[in-house]
Amino acid sequence: MVKYVKQNFLYNRPYRDLDTLNDECRAWLFRTANNLPHGTTKLIPLEELHREQLLLEMWYEIAPQTPVKKLYAVHKDNKVSYKGNFYSVPIGTYNAGTIKVQLSELAGKLLIRDLCGKEICTHDISSLKGKKIILRSHGRNMEPKIAEIVDRISNLFEDPVKAKQWILAIKLHKKRYIRDQLQMVERTVKDNSAAQISRALDYVHANNILSATDFKAYLEYIRSEKSRSLSWIPRSYG
Repeated sequence: MVKYVKQNFLYNRPYRDLDTLNDECRAWLFRTANNLPHGTTKLIPLEELHREQLLLEMWYEIAPQTPVKKLYAVHKDNKVSYKGNFYSVPIGTYNAGTIKVQLSELAGKLLIRDLCGKEICTHDISSLKGKKIILRSHGRNMEPKIAEIVDRISNLFEDPVKAKQWILAIKLHKKRYIRDQLQMVERTVKDNSAAQISRALDYVHANNILSATDFKAYLEYIRSEKSRSLSWIPRSYG
């Protein structure tokens, strides 16, 4: 019906204002279409509309129901029961306060997430029953190795003590992702000058910013700030 109105009624028609145009369009439709027999059905559209209106039912708004997520308990031995099997989660998960998780299946994998939706780990789904599916890495206590990495990265800074305080605060805040955080801090430190690193460390330490991503972003800001200042240095021409 849009093309019918555009190509027949609106085409080359003088326009004064919207209200007048709408009134003229309704009158035109009554004269040329709605009140005349249809060329194919031989029925009058306006009369058919009145018949259909008698059959219409009252519309009631139905609020969509939010799906309820089923939660699974994390056992004290850091395992989750799912469809007759036990699947491991990293050691210390239960003691860290994660006692409920979300489970979902995707392409033959079991995805285990915390209540915020962050992925904890994945397993191949077993077709058997009564089995314990355990990843070897989940049974290792990685704390000693993490401590060594923290010491190594802290020594890359001009102020190792302040750096270690900041990194340990990150570890406490993002315990599950501390390895990824440490890797990003190390790469960032190696890619920037000592002066820039010290300035960024002072900033994140003073403002309690516990994120390697934010640390890297502040360093990028420092570099862009320096490039802007250099662009204003006047050049001399001989």
